Amino acid sequence: QQIYQTQKLADYGFCFDEIPLGIKEGVNPETAKHRSQTGSKIFKQQDFDACIASTALNIKEQTEAFQDSATKAFYILQGNSSEEMYRWFEGGTKVLENEHYRYIQGLAPADTCIGNGELESVEMLSACHRIYNDFGDRVNPHIHFLGVGSPSRLLPVIFLAQGGYLDSKTHVSFDSSTQSMSLIMGNLVMPDGRR
Repeated sequence: QQIYQTQKLADYGFCFDEIPLGIKEGVNPETAKHRSQTGSKIFKQQDFDACIASTALNIKEQTEAFQDSATKAFYILQGNSSEEMYRWFEGGTKVLENEHYRYIQGLAPADTCIGNGELESVEMLSACHRIYNDFGDRVNPHIHFLGVGSPSRLLPVIFLAQGGYLDSKTHVSFDSSTQSMSLIMGNLVMPDGRR
């Protein structure tokens, strides 16, 4: 509830998603980048449905907290395929009512479970496309890619948008820590390409 009050000072707040992931045996959770490296994490299929329900309840609570503000939530999508990301959103329709969707800005597919390649970007976009086709009356046409910022990951989005796969009204945004972490860690790219 305290974080929801802080989020109300912003235009957008991201939901609290319950992520069905575990760490592979032998990986040290203190030192490994287990959420960003596919080689150190494991998708927990047995927890998937419970995580869908928990996330939907979190979004319900969050959107109710936003009702006296202009802040809107992003519905984070988790899953190991486009079908599972679709099921993630569909499961929320059993918990959320029309009044809750008025406080949802759009979809935020995450690569946490699915992986971080170009094909995964296509899978994430495919899930959003299907959700908008089936539930477009409930959520704004805004897709925010979580953790995606490299040109190779965004190229499929650009090409699919240009090809008409996305509705022309769809707003696409993204975030990535690559640029800011480069400055923090001392990595600087000079105009001539030297690091």
